[in-house]
Amino acid sequence: MSSSLISIVVAVVGLLLAVFGLVRLFRRKWLTGVFIGSTGLAVFALAAMMLLLATNLRTYQRLVYEMPVARVSFEALSPKRFDVEIVNVRTGLREHYELLGDEWQLDVQVITWQGFATVFGFDPHYRLQRLSGRYIDINQELASQRSVHSLLDETTTDIWSFVKNYQQWITWIDVAYGSAVYLPMADKASYSVSISRTGLIARPHNRAAEEAVGQWSRL
Repeated sequence: MSSSLISIVVAVVGLLLAVFGLVRLFRRKWLTGVFIGSTGLAVFALAAMMLLLATNLRTYQRLVYEMPVARVSFEALSPKRFDVEIVNVRTGLREHYELLGDEWQLDVQVITWQGFATVFGFDPHYRLQRLSGRYIDINQELASQRSVHSLLDETTTDIWSFVKNYQQWITWIDVAYGSAVYLPMADKASYSVSISRTGLIARPHNRAAEEAVGQWSRL
């Protein structure tokens, strides 16, 4: 049994005791009425404190929780040209795209919750937005051919745009924002992408990716 459920049960018991004590007072049973009523109120207050603590702890745990979003893998076709497989962890959909450049970038649209919405199990809502290639050299980025692919499912309702436009009226929404992550492309490299309350997090998933990140970080 969870701490929140225990707190609710204790609160109900305390409330029942308080009501029973009030009934005793109406029947002029002063001593037992005061004693039972006071005990009930004390139990109810204790349960409320327990529930508040459990709520805060549950909210904190959900703030640091990470959810897998995607797996991104690469196969070199030619210098600065890669075949990319991206796996949507939520749907299981596998798609292939061609990217140009030195780095890959994944963009997502995110909705996070606050208060009791996190306690009720509302995880961050996200959808993959686009996958693109980048060049390390700024001049090359400006002059070279770009590669950008939309990952949006146009058949689904665009909740993100609705929330973003009316966020001031939806108090249980914490924020709607865009988040992106980028790392180097390399032959046979594979990365795992997760999301937390602070945004996207990408990590190397195999040795090829670790070596690519190691070389990239020294540039």
